Amino acid sequence: MLKRISALALALMLMYACAAAGALNTVAPLEGVAVYPEGAAEETAVYVYRYSYPQVEATDESAAEAAETINALYQYLVSDAVSFKVPMYGGMMPEGEKAETVIETQVTCSSELWYSVLVRTTTLMMGDASEVYSAQVFATSTDKPGNVITLPYLLGLLAEDESDTWLQDRQTEKANECVRQFVWAALNERAAAGEITLAEEMDYEWFTALFNPEEEFYLDERGEPVFFVQPGMVCDVSSGLLLFPLTIEEIEDEL
Repeated sequence: MLKRISALALALMLMYACAAAGALNTVAPLEGVAVYPEGAAEETAVYVYRYSYPQVEATDESAAEAAETINALYQYLVSDAVSFKVPMYGGMMPEGEKAETVIETQVTCSSELWYSVLVRTTTLMMGDASEVYSAQVFATSTDKPGNVITLPYLLGLLAEDESDTWLQDRQTEKANECVRQFVWAALNERAAAGEITLAEEMDYEWFTALFNPEEEFYLDERGEPVFFVQPGMVCDVSSGLLLFPLTIEEIEDEL
């Protein structure tokens, strides 16, 4: 089974302390354990699924819709996992094998404009361990409160109500390419400094296929984007999650 306590896990458990005052207050998390077969004890279950997602409350009426939307999203993710994913993965396990998934979250930004969450999913299944990160950046003071914002919307390249698919694709790729250039340069600087060792076959074309700036970022406490490359994606997994903080101003200057 995965170790339940680690330095990173402890940091993630401090998510309430990390959230600054804003339109939303982080309250008691939505957390629990689901097992397969249903009703089994954790010690004997074939598959154990542990989760902890943030829940929020509005500091005033103007943020009520955002709070409701954010809470509903995480409640849906739990419902979907319990009713579909847990029995599916549990039923796939060979006889005698056990598996465990742990989902932990950190609130990285809570302001009048944004509520950002970094999600870490660790899984041990049939002897293989994996660690995957994702993030959600929610808008709290827009025409669509609680809407998950991707990179071109954060940069103001697209309006929330934009329906022109050609423009959406064009502006998204424009933002993605700009950030990829920043991160690729930073990766090579770290490699030159001996901080990481890039995979031998890694080139920009391959990196472009592996890194999706549109969604692979969260906001820090100042509301600035921090892009991330998954553990083991471009270098040895021992290097962990690679973080690349940028400012909106830096990106806009290059667009």
